[in-house]
Order: sequence, then structure tokens, then C-alpha cells
Amino acid sequence: MGYHWAMASDDAVGLCERCAWSRRVPAAQSTFVLCTRGLSDPAYSKYPPLPVVRCPGYEAAGRRPPSPKDTP
Repeated sequence: MGYHWAMASDDAVGLCERCAWSRRVPAAQSTFVLCTRGLSDPAYSKYPPLPVVRCPGYEAAGRRPPSPKDTP
């Protein structure tokens, strides 16, 4: 089971497309969406079901500096 980003429109991904906490994780045939908040906060799913239309942790990309902990 997984949710992929490959060839998906912005609407199919939702907020994650523009979120500072979101990272693309390439796999053999897909690209998955990782929520890096989920790495340290159990309130967030590491791989949320897409599209994400509401998220209390959403931050627009570019609003916070990336952290080394953000990369898997």
C-alpha cells in the first residue's frame, strides 16, 4: 500500500505539494510523499493518504529553513 506522487497533478497531492514538511521519496516505480513532521510527531502520518486537503501542520514551502532531520 502506498500513495504516490508520480505523474499526479497538484490537486491529486493536495497541500503536500506546497508544504515545507513534505519530501519526495523516489521508489522503483513511484515517488512517495513523506511528511517529515511524522518522523518525530506521532500526530502526523509519515505517508499520509492523498490528497491532503486539511492539515494543522501545513507550512508553505520556503517559510522555514530545512533541517538535516527532514531527510530520510
